[in-house]
Amino acid sequence: MWKNQVIWIDWAFLGRSQNIASRLGVRYYHLDYFSEKPKKIFVFLRYFLASIRTISLIISKNPRILIMTGTPPFPHFIVYFLSKIKTIKYVIDTHGGYFDDPKFQILPSLRKKIMEVAFFHIVTNDVHKNIVEANNGRAIVLGVLIERNDSIKEYKFENGENFVWIASYSPDEPLDIVFDVAKRMPNVNIYITGNIKKAPKRFVDLCRNFKNINLTGFLPTEKYISYIKGSTAVIALTTLDNTMQRGAYTALSYNIPIITSNWRLLREIFYKGTVHIENNSIELEDAICKVCNNLDEYKKEIAELNIINTQVFNGIINNIKEKLHNGLEME
Repeated sequence: MWKNQVIWIDWAFLGRSQNIASRLGVRYYHLDYFSEKPKKIFVFLRYFLASIRTISLIISKNPRILIMTGTPPFPHFIVYFLSKIKTIKYVIDTHGGYFDDPKFQILPSLRKKIMEVAFFHIVTNDVHKNIVEANNGRAIVLGVLIERNDSIKEYKFENGENFVWIASYSPDEPLDIVFDVAKRMPNVNIYITGNIKKAPKRFVDLCRNFKNINLTGFLPTEKYISYIKGSTAVIALTTLDNTMQRGAYTALSYNIPIITSNWRLLREIFYKGTVHIENNSIELEDAICKVCNNLDEYKKEIAELNIINTQVFNGIINNIKEKLHNGLEME
């Protein structure tokens, strides 16, 4: 049904996008021009090349519906104006940064119009759904994504308790609290994921002073999942409210306990098999102790939560498929 009619274009590879696209059965294109180079001097060239490639894909593939991720907003500007001369609907998968990141809050009048004209938005929570609807748009809430990669084996860590901290070195990640924890808990190993090129030099230098802090660098999908499967628990923290944690729902997908931030959204979604903390080292240390001392109970609870969320996730995916199908039938 979807072949050559619905495609997904991202300006950088995103696991969430690929997951949803795969579940929907649509072709996923990611345009990774210099994405490994965070320096600002590459931004203009990256956006220029991605803009040309986006237009080329739309012309060559001739989709009737195009799905895009919410950040950065520049692809939406291109597709919005193209939709004036070409029959095409667009869907925006809007993450927290689309609403909260100051650098993306440009051309507010145009953003509002794009939000209104979009076929619909996929959002991670009701707060963002309300924002879309307040701007005369339509939205579907898809918070937790359930992943399934049963063929990937768990990573065999060294002896001891091994916690995987899912990071991307974004400003909202309170990574500095790791040092006090590592100092007070020398028998606990903490593996921090993410592209080290994007990490502050000071942070990387400090990590070298601790044998139990390991910077993994960017992990390919299979290794990333194997680390999560082999961990005692996953740590996924943010200082921003209404921000979904992909690391947390990936852990949920594989029945791995979670330590995450004490925000309402995260409490409501991850209400079993999870410890919620106030993003400080004392509470993180306490959370690690709780998980280690009650591991069987946390694993039992997270497995129960996985079953519940799998049913919800499948229902929402079917709803999105139905909307896309109806959008194609409307023409």
